[in-house]
Formats: sequence, structure tokens, C-alpha cells
Amino acid sequence: MKNFSNIFLIASGLIAGLNIHAQSDSIIFEIADWEDFRQSAITYTFDDNCPNQYAKAVPMFDALGFNGTFYTVTSWSLNWNTLNQMALNGHEIGSHTVTHISLSNLIKGKERIQLRDSQDSINAHVTAQQCVTIAYPYCHVGDKALCAEYYIAARGCQGYVETKTPGDRFNISSIICGTQGSVNSVSTFKAKINEAVDSKGWCVFLIHGIDDDPDAYSPLYSAVLNNSLLYCKIRNYKCWVSTFANVSTYINERDNATVTALSVSDSALVIQVTDTLPDSLYHYPLTLRCPLPQQWTSATVTQNDTPVSTAYMKSDTVTYVMFRAVPDAGDVKLVISENPIELVDMEYEDEDTIGEPEIPSSIGINHNNNPSSGDGLKLNYCSGELRFELPVESGRSVKVNLYSTTGVLHSSYTVINVINGAGNVRLSDSIPEKGIVIVRVSDGKNCWSAPMIVL
Repeated sequence: MKNFSNIFLIASGLIAGLNIHAQSDSIIFEIADWEDFRQSAITYTFDDNCPNQYAKAVPMFDALGFNGTFYTVTSWSLNWNTLNQMALNGHEIGSHTVTHISLSNLIKGKERIQLRDSQDSINAHVTAQQCVTIAYPYCHVGDKALCAEYYIAARGCQGYVETKTPGDRFNISSIICGTQGSVNSVSTFKAKINEAVDSKGWCVFLIHGIDDDPDAYSPLYSAVLNNSLLYCKIRNYKCWVSTFANVSTYINERDNATVTALSVSDSALVIQVTDTLPDSLYHYPLTLRCPLPQQWTSATVTQNDTPVSTAYMKSDTVTYVMFRAVPDAGDVKLVISENPIELVDMEYEDEDTIGEPEIPSSIGINHNNNPSSGDGLKLNYCSGELRFELPVESGRSVKVNLYSTTGVLHSSYTVINVINGAGNVRLSDSIPEKGIVIVRVSDGKNCWSAPMIVL
């Protein structure tokens, strides 16, 4: 039998002839580390309300039965009907504050407004869910104690795969994807997904623009995103793809849950699953399993007299019945049944035929993330002045944004004297650090980006 940290050994001296895994006087209930005893958790998060997130990414998730998390800046242009429909379909609409301001230097009163008002706005417009998590703009962590007054978890972007229980639930690591991130191809997505599977941890991806989203930071090809989702699908019981809120809730419940036996007989087991968390926020079903008694063909499971779906798996020589139960939501009853069972193969995976996609030439972002050439954007910087040349002729006016390599927007400029795709701009003093910055130029239809060294 596999070892799990959440194992509850329920003594049962009242059982007559109930032989469970060579323990005639006890029943073992295990709470899964991840839903349905999958081996890892994978979460895709999207920031900044980029249009292609809704137009292109959401249909990919829906087609595979997956859900993503969309962190929303509530003062920016939004289609609340779209967001509410997404929530009805299981996607999470989380907070990215009111104005996308860095929280790290705000006084407490102003930070409270950003935390509270963004949550209130989402809850007022998106009635299909509760807004319970937040992503820090620019990955700048604010007052975590204040954040905890409104949210159950918060996302940072330290760049590593989390363990099954993150050390700080108000600064959970994510990995930046796209042209300015470390994950920008199917192979790099696979590597992080496999790392999560091998470590039995939680991998959180951070995505901004999709394809040619205007003025978006670190765009990602939709075809690469889609193939990464397909890879999660073929890994089957190795990956639980779910929202940031669902995984955060599951972790907190799992680590605070207790299983208690109420009654045990040869034909029925009655237990309670409880935790110490507020039920108004924590009501996500945990996955449990216990050995199927040898004289039982199968079991029917109910919670609070409502039927619960069951599945059966085998580990070594033991057959387990697996089911879900919401903590503090009523008694869970397992009753002997004569219905035949079909075992779930927890090790089965489809053949990996997922490769790098062909990228349409019409998508103007750099798939290879080559620092020497960017995606055709040429840059020259000297004594505070930046000159740029676009790979194609643009309009007379363009927008130039400068970012740090972690996605912090340093400064933004509008250049109105672009001639034959070339222009120049004098940079302000808002770039204090020396080193590499990311320059992104947009003419409203196409976007180009490339690294630049500031001396």
C-alpha cells in the first residue's frame, strides 16, 4: 500500500469478520494529496484581461474539460457577462487589484482599497463564484496579513514548482511563460509539468498575452499553450489541472481535515470528514479512499443522504473504493453493494505524440526568444536615447513600453513621428537599474519585442 501523509486508522473492535487488508480490527481511510489521487497539480493563470485569453485560451480549456484562473484588473475595460459565463463553466475570476498598481510601497489604507474594492467588484458582477485569490501586480508582494483579511491565497512569481504544501500561501510561486519567460515552448512546458509530477508538487504557470494581443507583456503562442494542455491530458492521472482557488482550497482542507468513524458494521461504514476552516470559504470536496472489504463486491456512497460517485483502483493486492466528500457537509455512508466494478488504471497514459507546433508567420512574436535579434525589432541605445527599427512599415504613431525581465513595467512612451518603421525616443529617469530591459513596440495591430542592455 502506498504511503500518504493523510491516513486515518479507525479502530473497530465491533466488526465481526470484516477483513480489510489483513487488519481485522481497523479501517484505513486516506485523503489524497491531490484530487482523485492524481500525482501533481497544474494551474494555468492569466493576467491583465488580454482579449485573446478569452477568445483563444478559454475554448482550449473548455474542449479538454480543464479550468483556468483569470486575474482581472477591475478598473480596466471588462465584459462582465463573458467573465460570469466563464465562472459558470468552472473558470476562476480572481483579483489583480483595481488599477494594477504595485502593492509593495502603498500605505495600508490605499492597499486595502486595492484588495477590497477589486474583490467587491468581482463578486458583484460574477455571481457564479466567490473571488478568493489574488495575483500581485508586477509580482510585488504587499502586506500579507492585510491580504489574508480578504483572500485565502495569493500568487507571486518566484519561478519554481511548489511542494504539495507551499511554505507561504500568500506568496505562492508561479513560472512566467512567453517570450520573456523561461517557459515558451512545448518542451519547456513539458519539463515543468514533469517536474511537478516527479516531485508530487504544484506547478503554477503565469501567462499574459496570447499571440498578437496588443501591448501585452511576454506573449505566448496559442498553439504552444494548446499543446501543453494536450500533454497534461495524455498524462491522465499524473496531472490534476485546476484553478488556483480550487488547488489552494484543497491544500488547506487536506492539511486540516480529520476523519472520524461514527458506526461500523459488516454492511455499512459511517464516517465524518471535518476540518477547522470556515465553511463559507472552504467547501471543496476532498478525495478519500479506503480498502474495499473482501466480502463486498462494491459500495454505494452517500454524503448527507446524497449519492456520491465512486471509482475503484488497485494497489498491490488491495482494491480501494475512492470517493469525494466535502468537509463538514454531513455524514458519509458506505454501504455494501453487489454491483460489478471496473478498476481505474492510475498508471495509464496515452502515447506522447505532442510536439512543437508550426507557428503561423502572421503572428508577430518571437518564438525562439533570441536575444540577439528579438522578433525582427532592431534597437540602438546610447546616452539615454533609444532608436528602433520595426521589421515592417507601421503607422506614424506607436507605443513603446519598457519592462524588467520579471515583467515590471518601467515606463511607457507614445512616439508620433515614426517614418518607414523607424523612430526614436528619449528615455526618462524611470529606469534606475542597469542591465537588461525588454522593449515592446506596438502600432495597434502588431507587436514586437526584444531585449536591450541599459548601461
